[in-house]
Amino acid sequence: MSGKIWCAFALLMAVCLGGCRWGGETQGDESAQDTTTVDSVSVQEQLSPEEEMLEEAALSPRVDELFDDFIYTFTRARGFRNSRIHFPVIVTAIDGTVRRESSREWNDNMSFLNGEYTTRFYASAQQMSLDEDTTQVHASVEKINLQDGTMTSYDFQKMQGKWMLTACRHQHIEASDMADFLQFYTTFSTDSAYRHESVSKNLHVSMMDPDQDDQKIDGVIQRDQFSAMCPEVPEGIITNIRYDTQSYGMCESFTFEKGSNGWKLVNYEN
Repeated sequence: MSGKIWCAFALLMAVCLGGCRWGGETQGDESAQDTTTVDSVSVQEQLSPEEEMLEEAALSPRVDELFDDFIYTFTRARGFRNSRIHFPVIVTAIDGTVRRESSREWNDNMSFLNGEYTTRFYASAQQMSLDEDTTQVHASVEKINLQDGTMTSYDFQKMQGKWMLTACRHQHIEASDMADFLQFYTTFSTDSAYRHESVSKNLHVSMMDPDQDDQKIDGVIQRDQFSAMCPEVPEGIITNIRYDTQSYGMCESFTFEKGSNGWKLVNYEN
């Protein structure tokens, strides 16, 4: 998956935030499920060069090996996306009501994943060690709106070896198991004074030296030094992907820990 991934390690001092415990096994239900998919885009719609390349690449079974590769293609190739939605999609509204949307009713293409970078939140650094695991059968993509305090989760299941979008859930951020951290991060990302106070006085960094090419800074710096060179942090609408595999390419990592005085940024790596 190309593009830059911004990673945040949200670590609790006593209890780590764990990933979701997904529902029952899905593979055994495949034969009983009533699925309707749309296989291609309209002939009147002209594909972009990138879409043509992705549609061709999607013919390979390798597109379903890693979820990262699948979701990159899914969000950018319309024909492929239409063929990978398991209708009717089960949609849970923010008030808890559930409806089933047909192909005519469904209109969400998840374009929020098409930016220059995506964000990931990990409960621990150990989660990243599961990279390249091709045995996953359930993944969830989260759209987190820090501005209005809502989030939408898109659930995918692997059916007969192919990733399929099966459900969509809307909820308030406060109902998430990451609510405490996300409420902190909302202020951290928008309030520079608060962000400064939320950085450890002695911060460990590992990054390329902005003043010297091919030189790396790896050590402890003072809080004020980091504030002067701190990159912009994602704000507004951010993303998360929940599954055992955590794939990443170019990655900026911010590690936060929660102590008696609240959350602190303790490590930065680029």
